Amino acid sequence: MKPRLKLFIILAVVFAVIIAAIMLIQGRRFHVVSSVPDATGTVPTSLNSFQVETNKDLAPDIDYMKQLEDPAQHVKSIKVDGKKLKITTAEHAVDKKYSFTIKNIRAKSGESIQAVKFNYTARYVAYEKLSKAEKAQLEEQKTSVLKADPILDHLPHSTLDYSLEAQFGDAEAGATSSFVLNAKLLLTNADVKIGEAQAVDSYKKEVTDYITSLGLKPESYIIQYQVVRPN
Repeated sequence: MKPRLKLFIILAVVFAVIIAAIMLIQGRRFHVVSSVPDATGTVPTSLNSFQVETNKDLAPDIDYMKQLEDPAQHVKSIKVDGKKLKITTAEHAVDKKYSFTIKNIRAKSGESIQAVKFNYTARYVAYEKLSKAEKAQLEEQKTSVLKADPILDHLPHSTLDYSLEAQFGDAEAGATSSFVLNAKLLLTNADVKIGEAQAVDSYKKEVTDYITSLGLKPESYIIQYQVVRPN
């Protein structure tokens, strides 16, 4: 083998070993592995939550809301779950830009990440165009809403006068992370003939009285009424 070729091979091997060592060291350092959805660029309006995953277990005793730079007060909560930070925000508006920063994220080992910055624009993205990870995030988001609001334990509900059910939003804005109450007011032939407006008002009151009977405030909910007339 020629001396120059031999030297070239030795240098190539040394270089490859150095690169592998650097990658190994970097892989062991405490760092962010992924964010769903991405912390920069475009975020679907249907998602008002992020999951930021690191490569090491996070210290469980840190209040990250106190380490948050969020002038618009868009972030509502930050929770630690193993290697993940679960971040909940307010609803996103279409085509609006958002920015906030979480500082000093710490692992159980004592290592820290100086800051994770979020800088993105909310866009409407149809459900079928969401990534697999984003769809999973959306389902978890809905489940969290279901667990959080006690009225959902009592729905759907119906009487002879009305039916009441919850519906997650799927409008063009993409706000599928919250829900509205759909109330169908079931008019009879007698209601239509004698006084439809009076019957509608009476059945609306029955709906709000039912919500009140659960120990909840009707004004806390968006109630969409639909008048159903007899055929």
